[in-house]
Amino acid sequence: PRPVPFTYSRLFCTGGENVFPPEVEAAIKATELVSDVCVIGIPDADWGQRVTAIYVPNSQAVSHQLLATALEEQLSSYKRPKHWIPVAKLPRNAQGKVNYEQLQAMVNGCLTT
Repeated sequence: PRPVPFTYSRLFCTGGENVFPPEVEAAIKATELVSDVCVIGIPDADWGQRVTAIYVPNSQAVSHQLLATALEEQLSSYKRPKHWIPVAKLPRNAQGKVNYEQLQAMVNGCLTT
């Protein structure tokens, strides 16, 4: 068997469609409106998972509306984030990789307040 060129471990389903977070992250980074971004799926009763972007804006002028507009032509609607959470920085481990456990806790805190 041929090796898979990248991992599908972060793949999730929303409304019956597969979303690959690195694809969405690349589109968001390409807007040059953010310095860092991570896309995750959060549980949703209607959609299964809801696309959520946690991002570090390049300036205070960057809003989720501006980002959403910039992605309209870049991504199918089901791939575009439904929740946008601005943060000062993404939680990372000693190796510089995103700490998804801390990120999930941040998201849970933001969405319940």
